[in-house]
Amino acid sequence: MPCSLLCIISVVSLCVSFARSRKSALAALKSGNKKAALRHAKEHRSTCENRENFMLLLNRVEEVLHGIIDMESTRKVSEAMHLGARAMKENRLNGEELQQCLQEVDENFYFQGKFNKALESSSNADAEDDDIVDELKELEMEIRAENLLVLSADCGKEVGTDVKASGSADSLGYAMSALKLECS
Repeated sequence: MPCSLLCIISVVSLCVSFARSRKSALAALKSGNKKAALRHAKEHRSTCENRENFMLLLNRVEEVLHGIIDMESTRKVSEAMHLGARAMKENRLNGEELQQCLQEVDENFYFQGKFNKALESSSNADAEDDDIVDELKELEMEIRAENLLVLSADCGKEVGTDVKASGSADSLGYAMSALKLECS
């Protein structure tokens, strides 16, 4: 079993024993059995001490684990510093040049973020533009259909008013060709 599971089981077991011995001591005291009450009270005190000692041990283990984690972090930082120093020596860089390179990298990250945001916003705008273009095409088709209905019904009597209302040179040309086809 993992150590953490054993610790949890031990804590639960101590808490159960603590509660049971306390209840037994109170029940024996109420019933008037002083010897049993004294025995359960000693057991309760012993369980209480065991629980406190166990909690102190767990706290100490936690401190040791934190110390190990801190040492590991310190070791990694130290290794990174040594690698950085070795890279600077191999590439013959001084502190100023390194600082300038790091600043350029930061600027590139900054501009890359701005570029990504611009791309995201332009993709949203493109989708909106496509929707508008689709709606305009639908409206144009509806206008053409209405023009054809008027032309076929009146064979050109109201063509001028419909075409002027639409205001489109394409619609005028389309209406005129439709007029020639319908009236011929």
